[in-house]
Amino acid sequence: MLRTQTSTPSKPQPDRRRAQSVDANEQRLKRYETFLWLCAWYLTSLGTLLLNKIILTERGVSSQALGACQMLSTALLGAAKVWWSSSSQPERGPNRSSVDLEALSQAEQRTEESTNAQRSDVRATLVALGALRGLTVV
Repeated sequence: MLRTQTSTPSKPQPDRRRAQSVDANEQRLKRYETFLWLCAWYLTSLGTLLLNKIILTERGVSSQALGACQMLSTALLGAAKVWWSSSSQPERGPNRSSVDLEALSQAEQRTEESTNAQRSDVRATLVALGALRGLTVV
């Protein structure tokens, strides 16, 4: 008599379960992190609002001077952040040991072009940021 093989139900692999668990934990951490940053944003906004009220009423500073000071500090801090983040990005280039000189020069040319384009994007972003900040004061 021939024996028929019965298939056993496949068991979930432990690596797959572990990966799903890690993904769920990462999503949960991202939610908590988002909530934390949202709370920090509201607290600093409340602090700024209260400090502005104190500066305007008790210190006798004009609203135009306060707005100009805030616009200047926002522009300077925003520029510093944008320039710092663009300069701290690692250079993306080919592996110099495995590429011939022609491909290397083409890659360097593309990098220079993208750097120039990125600088013009930074300037446009700063101009737009300054214009929007100015509109909030007016």
